[in-house]
Amino acid sequence: MRIVHWYPNFLGGGGVANAVLGLATAQAELGHDVIVVAAEPRNAPLYEPMDVEGLRLVTFRERRRLQVGGLRFRLIDAGERARLRLLAPEAVHAHGEFNPDNVWAVHLFGAPVFLSPQGAFHPVVLRKSRALAKRAYLPLARRLLYGKLAALHALSPDEARDVRSALGGLPLYTLPQGGNVRVRTGAPAHRNGGPTRLLSVGRLDVYTKGLDVLLEAFAAARSSAPIELTVVGPDWNGGRAELERRAAALGLNGSVRFTGALAGAEVAGELERADVYVQLSRHEGLPLAVTEALAAGKPAVLSSAIGTCSIPEVKRFGHVVVTQPTAEAATGALVTAARSIDRLHAAAGASAQDVASLFSWRRIAQLHVERYGAAC
Repeated sequence: MRIVHWYPNFLGGGGVANAVLGLATAQAELGHDVIVVAAEPRNAPLYEPMDVEGLRLVTFRERRRLQVGGLRFRLIDAGERARLRLLAPEAVHAHGEFNPDNVWAVHLFGAPVFLSPQGAFHPVVLRKSRALAKRAYLPLARRLLYGKLAALHALSPDEARDVRSALGGLPLYTLPQGGNVRVRTGAPAHRNGGPTRLLSVGRLDVYTKGLDVLLEAFAAARSSAPIELTVVGPDWNGGRAELERRAAALGLNGSVRFTGALAGAEVAGELERADVYVQLSRHEGLPLAVTEALAAGKPAVLSSAIGTCSIPEVKRFGHVVVTQPTAEAATGALVTAARSIDRLHAAAGASAQDVASLFSWRRIAQLHVERYGAAC
């Protein structure tokens, strides 16, 4: 099957781009003819250059862009549109919203189109930023995009609920996603006593990722359990400076390390050294970093507002500690994890095969292909 993955922001990197890379790579490994379509980039990628080895990458040049309220629509001239139509896919999978460029996916190609919103319809996301533009966009998108889709794809039961609440009874299916294919962990570092090593990975978006909650909870938990914290990720709207100020005010100098953005191999090294992965997001769909940590066999302390925690299999994993994303609740969860580290590691080992199956890109890729085929 010839499959086009439509994500104009692909070459800018980030979580959605890495999810596209994982899914497209797995489908190519299954023998399908896979093409990633992206706009020519204007800026450097968020993390590292996107690796499309084994895939076809086709870029298009925008003639100009229309931007209203923070939402942008790339205009593509007739020659570029004709060139893209010649790709002649049998299925198109678009990724991310609110992205008006997705309208091109249903108008350029005579094939069924699937859309993965990647958490865009969470109630907080709808009202947090660009709210007026999103409200103006939705009626247009219902007519020009959503009503023409073969199906929407949700990453978790929580996201499926949010999509149905926002868009009604459109065709919808739910599948998780794997991790960043460039984060390949080896054997975990051996514990020789000492503090429990906590790790959090992601862009330093203080509010969304709950990093202020993490620092407050970490500061409070230190009095009850020996712990240290590493935070990996690129700066985001001045988030690192804010977090460093908070850490100093909480007296955490020397016990918190901010690494900045790291390449996939370096993230893998941090995961190998960590004892517990922590993510206290106020809202999030299915973060790749959480998947990578679980796949690496790490116990995890996760916010209940993360869609991953709504997956039935994850609810059964004994090495996942779920907490409300508040400093008080998270403090207790961190102390519990540090004091139960041996039990949590044993539970992680017992669940290793189930975790690997749940987040296997190959399994997920095949299930998506079956959905595409049913719509052809």
